[in-house]
Amino acid sequence: MPGCRTHQLVGATTAGAFALKASADLPEAGQLVYCLAALMGGYAGGMAPDVLEPAVHSHHRNVFHSLSAGGGMVGGALTGLGGAGTALRAQAARLRLTRLSLPETDPRRTQLAIQEHLIYVLLGLAFGFAVGYASHVVADTMTPRGVPLACRVLV
Repeated sequence: MPGCRTHQLVGATTAGAFALKASADLPEAGQLVYCLAALMGGYAGGMAPDVLEPAVHSHHRNVFHSLSAGGGMVGGALTGLGGAGTALRAQAARLRLTRLSLPETDPRRTQLAIQEHLIYVLLGLAFGFAVGYASHVVADTMTPRGVPLACRVLV
C-alpha cells in the first residue's frame, strides 16, 4: 500500500507534469506560477483521500477512495474546472493586456501583475489538487485491496 510520502510525491510530480501541458498557452511567467501552484496542489491532493478517509483499518477505502471520486476529479481538471477556469483565464489575459498598455513607470502595473498571477495560483492549485487526488486513487487501485467503483458496502 502506498504510504503518505509516496502519495505526496506522486501527486506533486503528476500534477506538475500535467500542468506543463495545461498551461502551455499562458505567458511564460504565468506558466511558471501555474506549474508551481499545481505542484503544491498535487502534493495536497495526493494526501486528500487519506485525510478524508484515514487508514484506521485495511478496509478504509470507501467513497473518497473510489474510482468515481477520482474520475470526477480528473473530469473537473480536464474541463478546466468548469466554466470558471475559462473565465478566470480570460480575466488574467485582460489584466495582462491592461498592465502592458500602461507606461512602465505606472505604479498600477505592479497591482495588475499581482492580480494576474494570483489567478494563475488559484487555477494551478485547483488543477494540481484534482490531478493529485486522482493519482492517489490510481495508485491505490494497484494494491491488493484495490478501490471501490463508487463505495464499499460494509455489513
